[in-house]
Amino acid sequence: MPSETDPIQVDNKPSKLGNLKLFLSKFNLKKILGVGFILVLIIALGYIIYSHIKEQPAQTSQTINLQELRKIITPEIKQCLLNKLGNSEAKRLVEEAKQSKEIPPEAMSAIRSCVPASLLARVFPSNTSTPPSAPGVQTVPSSGIALGVYEPPSNQDPLSYGQAVDQYKQEVRKYPAYEWISVKWENGNNGQYNQFNSAVPDQFRTRGIMPAFNWDPSKGEALKNTNQPDFSWQSIAGGRHDAYITQFAKDIATYHYPILIRPFAEMDGDYYPWGYHTNGNNNPADFVKAWKHVVDIYRKVGATNVQFVWCQSSLQQDLIDKGNNRNILKQLYPGDDYVDYLALDGYASAKNNWRSVSDEFGPSYQLLTSFSTRPMIFFEIGTSENPNDPTAKANWITQGFLTTIPTQFPAVKAVSWMDAKNSFINPGTTNDADWAVDTSQNSLNAWKQVVASPLYQGSLLK
Repeated sequence: MPSETDPIQVDNKPSKLGNLKLFLSKFNLKKILGVGFILVLIIALGYIIYSHIKEQPAQTSQTINLQELRKIITPEIKQCLLNKLGNSEAKRLVEEAKQSKEIPPEAMSAIRSCVPASLLARVFPSNTSTPPSAPGVQTVPSSGIALGVYEPPSNQDPLSYGQAVDQYKQEVRKYPAYEWISVKWENGNNGQYNQFNSAVPDQFRTRGIMPAFNWDPSKGEALKNTNQPDFSWQSIAGGRHDAYITQFAKDIATYHYPILIRPFAEMDGDYYPWGYHTNGNNNPADFVKAWKHVVDIYRKVGATNVQFVWCQSSLQQDLIDKGNNRNILKQLYPGDDYVDYLALDGYASAKNNWRSVSDEFGPSYQLLTSFSTRPMIFFEIGTSENPNDPTAKANWITQGFLTTIPTQFPAVKAVSWMDAKNSFINPGTTNDADWAVDTSQNSLNAWKQVVASPLYQGSLLK
């Protein structure tokens, strides 16, 4: 048994040739009289050897420093392992780590998901700055649609998201597959750039949740605070914020964990500093330059753990067809080479007579899928209670999520619920609709159905 201070080499591949020798040892060919049987046996053995040669992957091994793993196991990491591996397997892993025994290979990916990025280098010794087999991202989620959430903490402290999502889990009995938060480029109070802080996404990572950033080019609150020419498309494409973008991208690159980033959300609207028809943003080509400029910086610094989400607002058919809108909406798209996910935001409330999911998202879905083959996310979705019908919100949820989305929107691979009151997330708004899932017991029960449904067990992580 190696010392606990030595990295343990864990060989992931069983020996097929060893099994073959064991198989042959059970036969005494001298006692076999049938020539036909011998021929059949030779053919069978030839096939086994051929399969072994064809399928044998390159031998790989992984190292883990048990002493360091034993030191850094916290209640949060233990809970994350429980979520990933199940109760009995996680407990066995923790106990084996404490006793300095070998870690089973199947637990390696769970460790990489649950251990904060700042500690990974201690747990996985390596000659490079990247942990072995660093977690990757796939464009199409597995096991159905990934169910996300926006769950803001009541005190608006960015380090309280963990507590907020714990409360969400207590209500619905499961963590979301991903959670998004809003990050403004500049602080509205002091004008300083908001740098990447790994402690914020670590709140999700240690719970097995993929983090997502709504990365807003603005100084402080953005909604209807549009007079911010420093964040125009031309300013961004021209390099005004390059030092900040580059540092943010570098920090994310060294974080070694998948992150969704949604910059310029709803750029088709005129209510954000980066929106169409604000701050001189009148030429869609300028937006495409700004988008590509940002993505190119991330690529240059090696932030391959980032996936970019291009998001428009859901529009009704009459608005899409009005004037030159259809062409403008298409011209705002930078191309599939610069986008990982398409996205749409849409809500139902008294303001639009509680439009169904089909009516709210259908027209824009058809438009976006006409010029792109990228998978889609309904990045913001929610509905409010109808005071005249106590079951309306619950019915909207079950019909929309359990029938409409899976059958009418095949490109949709992830959906995230806005679990908050509109006035809380958008101060000063005249729309005070409450999107939270627990506005009534009917609503909460309906959402629990969605959370438990086999249709929504997808993950954006490998």
